Amino acid sequence: MGKDTIVELCIGLWILNDRITGTLEYYQMSTKDMIMRQPLSNFTGFENITTNLGQVNNSGLRWH
Repeated sequence: MGKDTIVELCIGLWILNDRITGTLEYYQMSTKDMIMRQPLSNFTGFENITTNLGQVNNSGLRWH
């Protein structure tokens, strides 16, 4: 369970009396506070612990 932040920006294009159309989209997604199980050494007597392992960022352009 993490906290997601999403940003999207869309631009629509219509050229030559709608003969050529499309959409350009920019997106950015950030997920943080990702709670996951982390394996531990057998020396501890436990197999794993639940911990906050970090953050993932994803961004890009899409053309439709």
